[in-house]
Amino acid sequence: MRGNMPSKSDWSENIMSDEKLGAYSIVFTGIGGQGLISSIRILGDALLAKDFHVISSETHGLGQRGGKVNTYIRFGKGSIAPLPLKGTVDMIVATEKSAVLDVLNYVKPDRSTQILISTYEKRIVDKKYPDEEYIKDALKKSTEEKHIHYIEANKIAQNTIHNSRTENTIMIAYMLRFISLDKHDIETILRKYFSGKVLEANLKALEIGISLSI
Repeated sequence: MRGNMPSKSDWSENIMSDEKLGAYSIVFTGIGGQGLISSIRILGDALLAKDFHVISSETHGLGQRGGKVNTYIRFGKGSIAPLPLKGTVDMIVATEKSAVLDVLNYVKPDRSTQILISTYEKRIVDKKYPDEEYIKDALKKSTEEKHIHYIEANKIAQNTIHNSRTENTIMIAYMLRFISLDKHDIETILRKYFSGKVLEANLKALEIGISLSI
């Protein structure tokens, strides 16, 4: 279920407030063990280096590997609240396909929210996985079709880069076409956190993610 939705007046006030501050909000959603905290750390460091004010936070059982995880990052030029309100998010990034269903109540009412979805599916024995048509229908009801992006990040990470841990770097690289960062900004942070073959794999993932077509 999408939960309680804010009123139209609440949406308008929240969006106008964010726009006035130049704030941009992103929700990452996936499952425990996918490295979502590392993703927002890399993204956050890159934004801080560009003199943005950055706040990140997380919810939902982070200690449980395989459980649902949501992380949030907000950035702008002024003071901003740590958690985005429902109906105000500029971008959703889902590192597990069905996880996107849990955060669609964050999309803007003007249907402008960009939604990036990894095609990776985490199926659990004895638990029904949402079918493809159900997911597609929910997405089309939430945002414009041109704002829905499916990315085979897990497949590329495993079959092309041969390192499944680079999946999130591919997703971050794809995000760069929508936010105020470029390849150099992310590469600088990757070199800060990684070295040797791990760095090499992540730099390759960065190149591939940027080159993917919309």
